[in-house]
Amino acid sequence: MRKAPPLAALALLLPAFFALQSVSDAANSLAASWMVTYYLDPYGTAGGTQCVNFKKTAETNGVITGTWRSPTFPSWNGQWVQKGQHYSWYGTWRQSGANGASFDVGDFITANVTAESSSGSFTTGAKPVTQTTGTATMTQVASCKGIPVSRSSNPTTRY
Repeated sequence: MRKAPPLAALALLLPAFFALQSVSDAANSLAASWMVTYYLDPYGTAGGTQCVNFKKTAETNGVITGTWRSPTFPSWNGQWVQKGQHYSWYGTWRQSGANGASFDVGDFITANVTAESSSGSFTTGAKPVTQTTGTATMTQVASCKGIPVSRSSNPTTRY
């Protein structure tokens, strides 16, 4: 027969449990400036790093929506949606005569760090073609000012 843990042990564990809960259940918002770093399939090699400004436009029943743009890749912009810790954002760009689109899906780890389990980009047109798939991380920054402009034709890739 298993013996129940003493109350003193439970009293020590409860603050740690609630501390973990507060990180994952905190009401974080994507509405800020973020540095996004992409890791490309199949090997997780580092892709592009961009700064993105997210702006909240509405909130209904706990679902936040908004728009975003990237000053480091000026033609790249779109919309986002967030519910609790989960979010997704998607958009389009035009660079070097090509039209492209991207999507990202992730979750907050802390108030200023997120992990994206899925990201990708593709060309648009009569026959869309996948350009990249992978994952990404985002770190909140004070501002996108002073960040160098991307030199690639796709915001998720390096030069």
